[in-house]
Amino acid sequence: MKKLIFIILFAAVISIAVFTSFWSVKHVCSLMMSGQSSISGLKDYSALNLKPDQESALRQMETKYQKEVLPICMTICRERMNLVNMMADKNIDPALIHKKIEEIGKIQIGLEKTTADHIVEIGTILTPEQSQAYFKDIRRELQNSIAQNGYSEALK
Repeated sequence: MKKLIFIILFAAVISIAVFTSFWSVKHVCSLMMSGQSSISGLKDYSALNLKPDQESALRQMETKYQKEVLPICMTICRERMNLVNMMADKNIDPALIHKKIEEIGKIQIGLEKTTADHIVEIGTILTPEQSQAYFKDIRRELQNSIAQNGYSEALK
C-alpha cells in the first residue's frame, strides 16, 4: 500500500512539474485565450522596427501557428484532466497513470517542436540586428517567467 501511495505521489509531483514548464500548455493556452497577438515569443514586435512586408509575413506566420497549435493545446489540456481524474481513483493501476503521462509527454514534445520551428521561422525573415533583438527579448521573457515561477536558481 505504501508503494502505491508513493507511486501516485511521485506521478503527481511529475505532473505538477510538467504543468509549470515555460512552454507548458497552461502558458500557451492562457496566452491564446487572453487575445495576445503572439504566443511564440514576444508579446510585442514593435521594438524590432519591422518593414511592412516583414510585419505582414509575421502576422501570417502567427495566424498559421495559432491555428496549428490550438488543437494540440486542447488535446493536452483534456488529457491532463483525464490524468488527474485517473489519479483520483484509489484503485488505479500505476502503470496506467505512467502510460497516460507518456502519452501526454509525446503530445507535449510535438508542441515544443512546433513552437521551436515557428520561432526559428520568424528568425528567417529578420535582419541580423532584428534577429539578435528578437532572441534577446525571448531570453529575457523566458528568464522572467522562470523567476516568476520560483525557479530563479536555474538562471545561475
